[in-house]
Amino acid sequence: MQSKKFTTSLAVGIALLVSSAAPSYAATFTAYSAVLSGNPSLPSGSEISSFLNQILTDPTVLDNPANVGFSNFQRDLQTNTAPVSSAISVSPLPGTTLSGSASSDTIYNPSAIALNTRTQSNLTPGTTANVNGAASGALIADNIVVNSLSTPTGTSGFVRLGLSITGAGQVAPAGQTSAGAVIAVGNQVFSTPNAITGNTEFVTDPVAINFGTPVDLKIGLGSAAGFPGNVPFVNFSGSTNFNAQLTSFQVTDANGNPLTDVTAISSTGGVDYVQAVPFSPSPTLGLLLLGGAWGVGSKLKKHNLLNKKDVA
Repeated sequence: MQSKKFTTSLAVGIALLVSSAAPSYAATFTAYSAVLSGNPSLPSGSEISSFLNQILTDPTVLDNPANVGFSNFQRDLQTNTAPVSSAISVSPLPGTTLSGSASSDTIYNPSAIALNTRTQSNLTPGTTANVNGAASGALIADNIVVNSLSTPTGTSGFVRLGLSITGAGQVAPAGQTSAGAVIAVGNQVFSTPNAITGNTEFVTDPVAINFGTPVDLKIGLGSAAGFPGNVPFVNFSGSTNFNAQLTSFQVTDANGNPLTDVTAISSTGGVDYVQAVPFSPSPTLGLLLLGGAWGVGSKLKKHNLLNKKDVA
């Protein structure tokens, strides 16, 4: 029961992480950090990822953490039209024995689209009635236009995005750490099915788009470390460090055939989400490159032998 309570309470902390307040045709960036204590009341069994989903559609939760039961908190919230960072450190949180820190940032440039979250929370006996912990999160909300040289504007197609999430959480002697991520394309929202505790690959289903027509895109990551209330303990220390990077942006035509002559450029200009994906050669391309190198080497070797024969 306590484990479920903490999972639910941790989900609330993640729910406070990111805001979806992003007007169309403009990229916005949000970074959130907080140290929290309270006794949240939420539907049983709620998971971190579902609350990240909620924040994408209902940013009012972010207005005041007390709305969801965190009676004692300190936070830092940064939102801008350029990549942002957020950080907070509390020692201790007033009225508690909880000290902690959290930080997060967004990375957005032609070579990388990424999010980072880090938390650290420490608790000594004295605040066992409340859930205590630190939470952080980051969100990129953009509007993109997908085009293909071989596909007419207005034609339908599909996109499929993938995140590579790396990191871990540590707790001693007990407690819980976790993370969650979301990707939203238009009105289709995808969230990690379970709380993330380590490295994972997160890929959306195919989403229908129209080439040349702007579509909203949101990518969010959150993490938290904390301890449930009403549990006997000596002390608690927990931390998380998670990163999420966009590692795939696949585009197909209406029949599902892959397209390679595509761009997915932000409506604000500059960043192409397709080009921002790290290059990773396919096995076929690797064999072609290896074969090409072998062929060049063979020709050079033959050329050198002929030269030696001529000299002799």
